[in-house]
Formats: sequence, structure tokens, C-alpha cells
Amino acid sequence: FGISSSVNMMPVNNRFHVSIPLQLVIHHEGGQIDTSDKKMIVSGNIATGLIINHSFENKYIKKIGLDLYVAGYYDKLADRKMRPYDFGWGIYPVVQLEGKDAKAMLGYWHAEKYYSFDGEKLFGSFNTLYPGNKLPVRNLLTAKASYSKEIVKCLSVGGQLEAYMDIGSRKTDYSFGICIRFSSNFRLK
Repeated sequence: FGISSSVNMMPVNNRFHVSIPLQLVIHHEGGQIDTSDKKMIVSGNIATGLIINHSFENKYIKKIGLDLYVAGYYDKLADRKMRPYDFGWGIYPVVQLEGKDAKAMLGYWHAEKYYSFDGEKLFGSFNTLYPGNKLPVRNLLTAKASYSKEIVKCLSVGGQLEAYMDIGSRKTDYSFGICIRFSSNFRLK
């Protein structure tokens, strides 16, 4: 079960917007009539925060923003071998800059005993694939940059680079990609 919503607050003016996001995911496995010996799972994540954006009527800079997320984790029936913590939390402030054809963001993730069944495993304090590796406190720097250019009215090409630095272990990882996007908003004559 999940929900993702956002409450838009009254804009101060046409360029300044504030919203409050709310995301909730409940993960449940087992407990029905079955022959499985697996333990039942009842777990959930919740996230909320504050999103502040300021738009510009500028040729190069379109928007600058600050997102502040607070996330929670709860595991009602924690399997201590696989999921050692039954409660955790995280905070994720993110600064974003959006230009005409490019976007960039820089974030900092701090979490204690946090886990998400359906989220990015890198942000968790443990990984069910490697139950012996536990990191009760996570501190990550995240950075993303993307570029997309419209070639013709229905076609754009671009690329993205993401970097993640684990402050505790001083390890850095990255990913990159190239994309081609087709828009369905066109007419054949």
C-alpha cells in the first residue's frame, strides 16, 4: 500500500512556491494461508517535509529550490537476522538548480537505523542481501546533474551523472546515462 501526495501552500507570488509532501508505503508479506516457512513482514516508511521553489524569468536560470525531507521506518515484526532494527529515521536536505537545458542538485542524507523495502538500498542502515553488514548511522553526500536538449519538436537527447559519497567510509560511487526522449504531443500531417 502506498500514497504520494503534496499540499500546495498559498504562493507568496507567482515565482515563490511552498509545498508539503507526504509519502507513505506499507509493506506486508505472509500471514495468509500458505505453506511458506518465511516469517511475516509488516513494515512501513513515511516521509514528509517542506519544498520551497523560487522561479526566475531569466534566460539561463529557471528555478532554484530547497527540499527538506524527514523520513521514518517502522518494522512491527523485525527479523533480527535480516532486519536488525525496528525503528529508524532520516533527514535529507536537497538544494536544486534548474536552467534552460540543465538541472543540478546537491543533497546530504543523515539516517539512523533506517531502511526502506522499496527504496534505494544505498540509503539504508542495513541490506537484507548482506545481513552481516550493519551501518546504524549513514551520512551520504549526493550530487546529480542532467542535461537535455530538444533536437526537433518531438525529440530530445541528454545525459545524467550521479555521484554518492559515503562520508564514514570515504567511498564514492557514481552512475551515468544517456537518454533519448520522444514526446507523444505531436501531430502527423
